Amino acid sequence: MTNIEGIKVVHAIPGRLRLKISRMRRNSVLAAEVQKRLSSIQAIQQVMANPLTGSVLLLYDPKEIFSPGTLGLLLEALSSLFPEFAPEDIKDWLDALSREFEPQAPVH
Repeated sequence: MTNIEGIKVVHAIPGRLRLKISRMRRNSVLAAEVQKRLSSIQAIQQVMANPLTGSVLLLYDPKEIFSPGTLGLLLEALSSLFPEFAPEDIKDWLDALSREFEPQAPVH
């Protein structure tokens, strides 16, 4: 699973992604901001941010989440939430995630 320092993908299946964000643990202000910013992205259907555990559950439309427009919105949201990460590092992370979820051709 693809990770970026401080943000770990704990579980991922198309339509559902659970992250652990170390900076969010015991930080209810950041948890609320993560939930607010990510919830504003149309392809994301639900965000549940838990400041006790630092966990974020994202339910999303797997057909739309990695479209170029949505990736741009995710990059913008994550860059503003986590300014310590270079935008190109976040972009590389999102690109790697999108490759992990590319539909695979059936094997015959």
